[in-house]
Amino acid sequence: MPIPGNFTERVSVRDKCQQFFEKELKMKSLQTSLFFAAMLGLLALCGSAWAFSGSGSGTEADPYVITDVYQLQEMQNDLAAYYVLGNDIDASGTVSWNGSAGFEPVGNDIDYFTGSFDGLGHTITGLYINRPTERRVGLFGLLKNGGQVMNVGLIAARTYGKYYVGTLAGTSSNQSHIHDCYATGEVTISADGSSDAKSGGLVGNQGYSTISKCYSAVNVTALSSRYQIGGLCGYSELGPVIHRHLLKTAIQPARSPATVGKSVVCLVMQMVKIQLFPNVIQSDVSTALTKRV
Repeated sequence: MPIPGNFTERVSVRDKCQQFFEKELKMKSLQTSLFFAAMLGLLALCGSAWAFSGSGSGTEADPYVITDVYQLQEMQNDLAAYYVLGNDIDASGTVSWNGSAGFEPVGNDIDYFTGSFDGLGHTITGLYINRPTERRVGLFGLLKNGGQVMNVGLIAARTYGKYYVGTLAGTSSNQSHIHDCYATGEVTISADGSSDAKSGGLVGNQGYSTISKCYSAVNVTALSSRYQIGGLCGYSELGPVIHRHLLKTAIQPARSPATVGKSVVCLVMQMVKIQLFPNVIQSDVSTALTKRV
């Protein structure tokens, strides 16, 4: 049976079909290209959703330079970056932040600080943190996996938390390092029930980490009869080292102003005659050794 139409007509139909499919293919290709372009644009937008408001790029060679308390809070947006203080920081305004909850600790149980913070000898004055139902409370909530804090002084800090509370750090763990730091002010712990406080003047608790050349003149108060409260660190375990520290503190309920509230396999070396902090009066420094409670 002959095929309808002549040869020319059949070729014309074939060409039209080919043109149709080529057109569809080009349309699909264009749609795919537009889709990927849109996705790349979205990724770029997401990637630039936060940018540090100060100078620097957050690398070791070019750290972010913090010059005010708002930039101090911005550390929570990049927990693996390098930061330095460019000057002394007045943090007294934090008393009215977040519905009077104050400054939000940098790093927590899920997203912890692994970066580096170097105060370059500057101070942070009047930092206020009021989170009596929370744990891991301090300027840094949780330092972990090699996070470093150094060369900074906290003056007249007021820190309130449930447990794992310290003016500088709630917890320092897993090869993290704190050195050449000091704090004055107060820590108040609301831990109740069977929970021990694990809180101290500078650091709440530490494990597999070091505290070196640090000073605490922080009054530490537990609102109930909780243990594991220390002038420098509340609870220290599993091989950390506390080296060359100074202590001048008061602890309530009344206990000896121990360096560490409870120590488990912790090496403590105390040398109070060294001139680490020129503004500290050496005769006011307690020489209490570590006590277990």
